[in-house]
Amino acid sequence: MTLDEILIKYRMTKDDLKMFQSFYLNRIRRYNIFIILYSVLLLFSLLFWIMTEGILLFKVMFFLCLFFLLYFSAWYIIPILRFKEEKVKEITYRFSDEGVQIEGGDTLVKLGWHHYKAVIITPCMYIFRLGPRSYWGLPVDAIPDKLAFDRLIYSQKEKAGLKIKVL
Repeated sequence: MTLDEILIKYRMTKDDLKMFQSFYLNRIRRYNIFIILYSVLLLFSLLFWIMTEGILLFKVMFFLCLFFLLYFSAWYIIPILRFKEEKVKEITYRFSDEGVQIEGGDTLVKLGWHHYKAVIITPCMYIFRLGPRSYWGLPVDAIPDKLAFDRLIYSQKEKAGLKIKVL
């Protein structure tokens, strides 16, 4: 391990998953907009179904809205319900000037900084963006020396053209 290398050992928790999921689904995929929209449509269709004494169009609209509301809500709920902390293995992250190496279980991934498009820094997470729909996150609490980590990340802004967004 060189001076410019930062080693982080981390095991994901259910709270970390909720935090990342909330960021990804709300900010990137904008699922919260769909959930709100279908909730409002569901209430209106139910209201018109009752007021018009059961016109078929409003019944169909009600059940379609209910289906889509449950569909978009499932993206939040199912991963959290299926997450088992005792099955999650510890992951080792090695950050250096060359890139990021991620090792966990029998998997080893090495990616240079030029593969990363951006790093989004939130108050509680560092989100690494690889492509339009490819993200992974690391909680701020998992980083032992935040100052050295920030220095390494910001040095890649010039070298590899990494975009850094602070939220």
